[in-house]
Amino acid sequence: MFLLCLYFKSRILEFLPLLSISLPNASKHMRHYLDNSGSDISIDALDMVKKSVNGSKLFASEAQAAKTFAESLDPRKEYDITSSLHVTPMNEQESSLDWFLAVGGYSAWGKGHLMTGGYKTPYSDKRCFNLEFEYKVKDLYNFDEGKKVDFSIAGQKNTIDDEIMREFAIQGLAKTFFMSGSFKRTFEWKSGENIYPARTLLNGNK
Repeated sequence: MFLLCLYFKSRILEFLPLLSISLPNASKHMRHYLDNSGSDISIDALDMVKKSVNGSKLFASEAQAAKTFAESLDPRKEYDITSSLHVTPMNEQESSLDWFLAVGGYSAWGKGHLMTGGYKTPYSDKRCFNLEFEYKVKDLYNFDEGKKVDFSIAGQKNTIDDEIMREFAIQGLAKTFFMSGSFKRTFEWKSGENIYPARTLLNGNK
């Protein structure tokens, strides 16, 4: 099995330069896996979330949850806030084949520094909010037993067999590693105002 895996590894390494043209992140992560170092790697979290419909929606949901929580706190104070739960978006193959192969599913959560001002009475709500929000993502690059992924590049069908890729690590020819990244956005709003939809939140600072 070791010699067979060694042969397949050499063939994959030969193919990766061609793959990097259309799938830069997927090829980068595959090479890092086969380099057998196991060291952590940084990913472009903003680009990944932007290119995923599901990821964009969950980011907007996290931002909205932070807004709702902020409005439950006392005004004229500062707070450091963190999501109580991690969400688990999935990069769709249809949205971005590159990020689907490079990461797949991942854990995500938000944290930030909140400043509140103004006042609230039973008759009036004049509060204002400033949230320096950071969205963080993390996942382990690994392969699951019994899975296969079929995809096409330039009309040519390809298959990644997780069973074989997983065997590389078992045979000592590759190592799993952690991927992580983050991006920041500043949200400013007044009581009664909405924050913007997912795509706008990702593209701008407010």
